[in-house]
Amino acid sequence: MSVAVQNNDYSIIFLLLEYGAIPSASLGDLACQLLNHADVKHAKIVQELIDQNVINLTLESIFLAAFSFEFTRGSVELADRMLSNDSYSEVDQLYPDAMYYSAKNTWPTILSKLFETSGYTTMVHGRGCNPHRSTTTFAKPEITSFMTS
Repeated sequence: MSVAVQNNDYSIIFLLLEYGAIPSASLGDLACQLLNHADVKHAKIVQELIDQNVINLTLESIFLAAFSFEFTRGSVELADRMLSNDSYSEVDQLYPDAMYYSAKNTWPTILSKLFETSGYTTMVHGRGCNPHRSTTTFAKPEITSFMTS
C-alpha cells in the first residue's frame, strides 16, 4: 500500500482496498486526488473510507470532491448521505448541481428531498412536439412569480 501511495497509483490503491488492505494514515492526504480518480465501481470503497474517517469531510476541498464524486459517479444512497452530512455549512450552494445530477441520474427521492429543503420549483419549457428539445429550469419561488407575472 505504501508504494502505491508514494507513486500516486490510484488504481492500485483501490484494488488493494477492494481486497481488504488496511488504509494507511497517509491515504487521507491524497483524499481529493483519490476521489477525483474514483469510478462508479469504487463507490463502496469510498463510502468505507468516509465511514472510517480516512476521508475527512470536515475539510471544504475534500467535502466538495466527495460531493462531486457522489453525484456524478456515486450511488443514490451515497448522494443521500452527502446531503444529510452537516460538516459543510454551505451545502445549500451545491443544490443546483445536486438537482441537475439527480435529474440526470433519475433519482426522484433525492430530487424531492432537494425541493423540500431548498425552496426551488421547476418549470419545464417545451418546444414543439420533440421531447428531446425541452429544457428544465430550477428557480426560487420569488423568481418564478416574477417570471410569470
